[in-house]
Amino acid sequence: MTNTVQVLGARPSETGELTISLAPAASNNNGNHFTYLGVLKVQPAVVPPQFAAPSLSAGQITLEWTGGGVLESAPAVTGPRTAVEGNPTSPASLDLSPDHRFFRIKK
Repeated sequence: MTNTVQVLGARPSETGELTISLAPAASNNNGNHFTYLGVLKVQPAVVPPQFAAPSLSAGQITLEWTGGGVLESAPAVTGPRTAVEGNPTSPASLDLSPDHRFFRIKK
């Protein structure tokens, strides 16, 4: 029998350990209730960067995002895009000028 499961949000401990627990279920009808894990394949999932809602105050925009990457800005949706000077990390407060009105995170 082949069963697979995807677990999202599982993170190892600070020491790099991930604990997997098994227990017999109701359909386990053998006398000793043996339970085993034949193969465990662990693959990291790449989560795309995501912006939180921006906030505006006194001509500045504050951007927060997850997932790392390089913050880029552009004067138009179609570009041209350039990396924001200083390679800011989240949260970043930037002047909202005509040259910096559209933002994205490039992985």
